[in-house]
Amino acid sequence: HIAMDGINFDRKESASFAEYWHSLRKDELVPAKSQLDLGQLKHHLPYIMMFERISDTSFLIRLVGTEIVRRRGKDTTGHKLELYSSADGASPFQRNLMAALDCPCGFLTISIEEYTKGARSFIELSGFPFADSEGVPRFVVALAIESSRSFSRQNKSLLVSQERTTRQEWEFHQFIDIGAGLPEPIIPTKEGITPVYQDLTR
Repeated sequence: HIAMDGINFDRKESASFAEYWHSLRKDELVPAKSQLDLGQLKHHLPYIMMFERISDTSFLIRLVGTEIVRRRGKDTTGHKLELYSSADGASPFQRNLMAALDCPCGFLTISIEEYTKGARSFIELSGFPFADSEGVPRFVVALAIESSRSFSRQNKSLLVSQERTTRQEWEFHQFIDIGAGLPEPIIPTKEGITPVYQDLTR
């Protein structure tokens, strides 16, 4: 049994999204994507992203919520995630998605997004795996929402009028054990961050 209330989510939307994923599991380690009812997540939809692994090294971006599109200034629905790989291989975000399916596990990150007009926003990203019709973990559905740290007096007015994201850097990352163990840690920046593992199997 996984105790979702053991995760230190910043936003209540992230916590309710995790609870919804957990409610779909029944007796399976990873719920089937066919059980996912976006109608049940209508208040979360502007912040939802869905990824499908289409090869060992690439993902197809199936869905990008309207608030994410607004924040980033572009809609990447239908794009392949391999377009965003860094020169030294898969990006940390891509490795994070692969780990969520290979292990499988959940994840929680806090990243800093900087925008062309100068604002900096803290984004809480939480995600969980879903299986295809054969029971193979193939999809990751994630919620990307501004954390409460974004709502400083300086940022409030700027965040509603940004043109596009110019830079994104992880500040915090943890994998969430859903019963299959934990992947190797990811150190996503040159400075490095200390991954925090959260074992929710107890």
